[in-house]
Amino acid sequence: MKTPTERFISGMNDAYGMRPTVPFGTPIALGHVVIVDQSTGRLSHVGTLADILGIDDLPELPPAPGQVNQELRIGESMSVGVLAEGEASTLFPNLPSAGARIEVRFGSDNSVYALVSQPEIRKLGQTHRLYAPILEAHAAKHHAAKTWDQDWALITEIGTPSNVHAILSHSAGTSFLLQGRADVDLATAATADFAGSFSLQSSTNAVVEYRSHETPVLYNAIRVKTPFWDVAEVQPLSTDDIPEYFEVL
Repeated sequence: MKTPTERFISGMNDAYGMRPTVPFGTPIALGHVVIVDQSTGRLSHVGTLADILGIDDLPELPPAPGQVNQELRIGESMSVGVLAEGEASTLFPNLPSAGARIEVRFGSDNSVYALVSQPEIRKLGQTHRLYAPILEAHAAKHHAAKTWDQDWALITEIGTPSNVHAILSHSAGTSFLLQGRADVDLATAATADFAGSFSLQSSTNAVVEYRSHETPVLYNAIRVKTPFWDVAEVQPLSTDDIPEYFEVL
């Protein structure tokens, strides 16, 4: 069974077509070269295109407008309740009832509840110029200064949400209450519009909380498919379409 973190990765990928960084909030930038652990998704830095291949003149495309806000419910039999000012919580009846709140109960193990607002997407341009140099650098491994390891991946796209607030739990039956700021009015807008406006007030079991504010936490990266030595001589391409001998993580 997938862990809560693995389900969070899958849920974000389904929602936005991008992976969240693991550990959450790991610094990333376009042109970074990284290793992504296949089992955990953990990201570790290797270097940059500039210091590995000497390529530092790729343009950045104009940012894409922020994508849709999302409320992610990942898990089975999850209950989510929206509480207005003065309305008592059914899960935490002894807590104060001031302000807007969200109460959540996880009905299954390894569940996630997340609010994500408007990721702005930025991409590298002219990536077709990279494919041949990367393959050539790998073929020259151990024989030249410029090399490219089998496990390395290049970050070509990053997403920066206005806010992310995610609660993860291993245990079924976990309940928690999110307290909204004074200006939150859930009667006039969707919960996903308030991703940065809530704080965790109480929970019945241990939870993991992920938060970010205007930080790049989503990414796509390309990596050469193995085995490298089966790839014939590659000519530079004229478009940014990803060729068959590369893959998106």
